[in-house]
Amino acid sequence: MISAYSNPVETIQHAIDQEYSVTNFMVTPLQFGYYSSEPKVRRWIAELRKQKKAFYSTNIYCLAGVLFQKQHLAKTDLSDEFLKVITAL
Repeated sequence: MISAYSNPVETIQHAIDQEYSVTNFMVTPLQFGYYSSEPKVRRWIAELRKQKKAFYSTNIYCLAGVLFQKQHLAKTDLSDEFLKVITAL
């Protein structure tokens, strides 16, 4: 699971550096919950956003289930498409 507010770009880049590709993914919007709405957590998420490491709107963020495969086994690489979707907000 990859959250849009927990540095998804660098997470995917790390996977690519380890020779993995995104071969499938599913994204769903979620409202901020109890933990992510705590003031100290919300401040940290806002700081990540300033650094272009978190992506969300006032009311929602996105959470993704991502399937990785070793690049030499993958028939397709959806890393670019995934990043466009997860960073859209």
